[in-house]
Amino acid sequence: MENNISVILVVKNGESYLAQAIESVLAQAISPLEILLIDGNSQDATPEIASRYPNVTYILQSGCGLANARNCGLSLARGEWVFFLDCDDYWSPDKLSLQVEFHRSNPLYEFSVGRVKFFLESGTMLRPGFRANFFEIGAVGYTPGTLFARRSAFERVGFFDESLAIACDADWFARLKDSDEKVGILEQVLLHKRIHSNNLSGKVQQNRHELMIVLNRSLKRKRQK
Repeated sequence: MENNISVILVVKNGESYLAQAIESVLAQAISPLEILLIDGNSQDATPEIASRYPNVTYILQSGCGLANARNCGLSLARGEWVFFLDCDDYWSPDKLSLQVEFHRSNPLYEFSVGRVKFFLESGTMLRPGFRANFFEIGAVGYTPGTLFARRSAFERVGFFDESLAIACDADWFARLKDSDEKVGILEQVLLHKRIHSNNLSGKVQQNRHELMIVLNRSLKRKRQK
């Protein structure tokens, strides 16, 4: 399992954070088979920063958007197991080893997630909706940054919906839950998620609109069952 892991790291204009994200992958006790860096046509120093890391495969995104970037990585990944990371977040040092051990002990599970702990970028105003415990002990994170998944399982659940600019993550996890797949939950913090002024979720009105689409889709699937 250790030699069969693909990491899909997506970035767009990530010069401020990219090195920390990459180094959090390289610091893992388990070395992945590959680190695929999908660059959404950055207009900053992102390509130059990526070039400093010989273990990183740099790929210029042909499409656009977060979902397309992740799907691009999935289509190119060679590993049996896939992990995701956004350029403005970083992993805990034991993320890979904890999830590999979980799946070794629970071979019937093809997905697992863990806790995510938020932190506020210096000078950023905290938006409403964040609870204090998100920053202190974290919360179970149904988000790609904590996910460990068998690549072939995406054929059942589907790829990320490219019609959703922000809520593609919520939509994918809703489909995962509605499909009754077994998802392991680790209680350790696996992901540190940065809150800053350019988070996609900061586009509140668009995010709410897309989340309503996700909710309605989920309700429709449940009724059809």
